[in-house]
Amino acid sequence: AVADFIDRHSDSRFSGLDDHNAPTVRDRAGWWAMAGGSMEHWFSTEGMREALKGFDFNSAIRILQGRGVLAPAGKDGKNSRKERIHGRSTRVYKVYTDKLQD
Repeated sequence: AVADFIDRHSDSRFSGLDDHNAPTVRDRAGWWAMAGGSMEHWFSTEGMREALKGFDFNSAIRILQGRGVLAPAGKDGKNSRKERIHGRSTRVYKVYTDKLQD
C-alpha cells in the first residue's frame, strides 16, 4: 500500500526536502530526501494514515518497521520522528524507499 501510494503521488504530493523553491504542494503527504545514496520518503502523519487506509494503522507500522522499510521507533518510543523541515519541527515517518522493492 505504501509503495503504491508513492508510485501514485510522489510527483504531486511530495517535494524535495532541500528544494526551497519548489512549487506549492497541494494536499502534501510528505517530502523526499536522499540519504547515503538512497531515497527516503518522509510521510506526514496524515499522509501515512492515508497511505495505510484500510489497514490497522499500528499493526501496519510494526510490520513496516520489522521489514526495515520504516525507521525504528525513536528513543521516546514513538514511531514517528521529529525532524526540522524548513525551520519547523515536524513529526514524520521515514520510509526507506529502496526497501519497498525487496
